[in-house]
Amino acid sequence: MRRLLVAVCGAGATLAALAASPAAATEEGPLRVALVIGNNQAPTADVEALRYADDDALATAELLIEAGVHTVVLTRMDDETWRLHQQAAPFDAPTPAALTRAVLELGRAVAPATAAGRGVELLFFYSGHGDVERGEGRLALEGGRLTRRALHEQVIAPLAPTASHVIIDACRSSFMAYARGPGGRRAAAPAGFSRPEVATRVGYVLSTSSERDSHEWQGFQAGVFSHEVRSALRGAADADLDAHISYAELGAFLATANAGIANERFRPDVLLLPPAKGPEVGALDEVVLAWPPGSSLLVDEGRSHVEDEQGRRLLDVPPAATPLLVRLPLAQRLFVSSGGHERVLEAGASTLRASELPEAPRTVAARGAAHDAAFRVLFSAPFGAEEVARYRARPAPALPEASMPPLAVAAWSALGVASACALGAAVAEGVGWGVYASAADAPQIERAEANETIGGLNLAAAIGAGVAVVGGASAVALFVVDGVAAGAAEEAP
Repeated sequence: MRRLLVAVCGAGATLAALAASPAAATEEGPLRVALVIGNNQAPTADVEALRYADDDALATAELLIEAGVHTVVLTRMDDETWRLHQQAAPFDAPTPAALTRAVLELGRAVAPATAAGRGVELLFFYSGHGDVERGEGRLALEGGRLTRRALHEQVIAPLAPTASHVIIDACRSSFMAYARGPGGRRAAAPAGFSRPEVATRVGYVLSTSSERDSHEWQGFQAGVFSHEVRSALRGAADADLDAHISYAELGAFLATANAGIANERFRPDVLLLPPAKGPEVGALDEVVLAWPPGSSLLVDEGRSHVEDEQGRRLLDVPPAATPLLVRLPLAQRLFVSSGGHERVLEAGASTLRASELPEAPRTVAARGAAHDAAFRVLFSAPFGAEEVARYRARPAPALPEASMPPLAVAAWSALGVASACALGAAVAEGVGWGVYASAADAPQIERAEANETIGGLNLAAAIGAGVAVVGGASAVALFVVDGVAAGAAEEAP
């Protein structure tokens, strides 16, 4: 039996307390709110449904709630996920109508902060199917879709945040950062996406910078990109240990985590654009997530990962030159695989250094499938301040181009044919007048030959003119239909 879930929730009493007072530990900074969506459902019958989008939504919501973020998550739990999250409070499924209600709920949360002049930051997370139509990205919802334009106009704009961070784990997710340009070409929006109807600063962390696919992996019971982002936000990317995860740290972490995947088919092709005002390049120092003061686990034995008692993988930590502090739900019992050892972190434990935790017997054998082997090298490359510095020095990402929509291609082709035929008709007519003028004083037999030539040229000119008229009319009609279709696509929910 499938269940519905929207949560300002957690897996235990600690998370529930955090959810009840989301900003208690971050009063000095902006109020942070989040809308989290996970949708396993395929948008069409020829697309395979996902397995772990609902798990990604719940795991991301729990992380954000622990960090003091007022969080609403829309997802429909499958039976397996329900067994792991039975304490979750039901609200609704990821439908267009529920999305509207979720934005209203967040609006009520941000209203007092806005009235008091306090900054508000929105974190939007989506895991599910993504696609592109007519150069515009869209994310699948149950019974509908969320387009790039609708994300900005129906989600971000009503909340009027001072900054937004858009994290999307979906195929073709880069199209959610671009606007449809003239003639159907995809034009890059400024990094801050400054438009009259959306006066806010928006940063993007997207699983694909091209039309490549995103992947799930059973080893993580999650989307690969989503798990990497959660690992980074829990502190595995916090190279300077200041409890603030910046775009520079997140970008460097994702690049380093995926460095070992040789097969391009499986390697996440990440696009990261920090928020900015106007057309200037966004600052990599912008903070995606800030953690309030609290207990952390010092990972000091190299490459590690942490699981809870139900076997859910909370995060992975790559080998680092210096120990990293990661944030965990310490109210529950956790298992740390670190330095070749299986260690147990008891709920409320006072020892928070991985190397000093008591060992526990290994209970899970490694998998050997080729698909698993492709992902097992994740997080194998060293990560630290040097990797962040190298990431900062990299050139700005190349912005991919999209192909022109078929109707636009046909319209321009018809216009090209019409123009060529019109030119040919004009040339034939001009040559005919030249022949006529040159034969005006010629003998009778030459004038007869000239008349035959002029007749042929007039016929060619007439045919060319006719084709030009038909082609021009066809081009106009196609441009009109293309414009109407583009308008309908932009207005669609």
